[in-house]
Amino acid sequence: VRGRTLVAVGTGFALGALAAFAVSLLRRPRPIDTTGYQPPTPSDGPEAAAVGAPEPSRAAQRPRTALEGTILIVDDEIAVGEFMRDLLETRGLTATFVPGPQAALELVSAAPGRFDAVITDQSMPRMTGVQLAHALQALRGDLPVVLYSGYGEGLDQSALKAAGIRAVLRKPVDPHALEAALTTVLAARRES
Repeated sequence: VRGRTLVAVGTGFALGALAAFAVSLLRRPRPIDTTGYQPPTPSDGPEAAAVGAPEPSRAAQRPRTALEGTILIVDDEIAVGEFMRDLLETRGLTATFVPGPQAALELVSAAPGRFDAVITDQSMPRMTGVQLAHALQALRGDLPVVLYSGYGEGLDQSALKAAGIRAVLRKPVDPHALEAALTTVLAARRES
């Protein structure tokens, strides 16, 4: 097709995830300019460039607290898994990525207490994310799992709970939703 870029089917999540990562880079704090002038960035929006625009609230200026914990990421798409690992590491987490359920089971089996949570894709060859979560529960019953899916399957809530799945996120994963889910999961783990 002339004048258009074609993208292969199945790359939508990876492209969405990379776009979300690019946006998060724009939102990082800018270096301090000693002249006092800070040019607006695209994430500031047009109102921030206006003279006399109101200052953000103190809550908006407060830096986010880093998360603490060790997370296992399971995805058959290497680019997506590496992106997720990098994203979590920027938030202070120790993250390990494996490209499939079997590798995840081997890691957890070898050291059941190593991970504080698992993040997994639902649609993977040979084993779904829900099946992986069930297998992980057999190895370590208190290991929380966060599942993400791009297909919106009608997942049964009782089956998710039985598998140890604490949150389900839609692809492309919103970094803020992922952070909120991990904050909840890790806080519950510390309290138990």
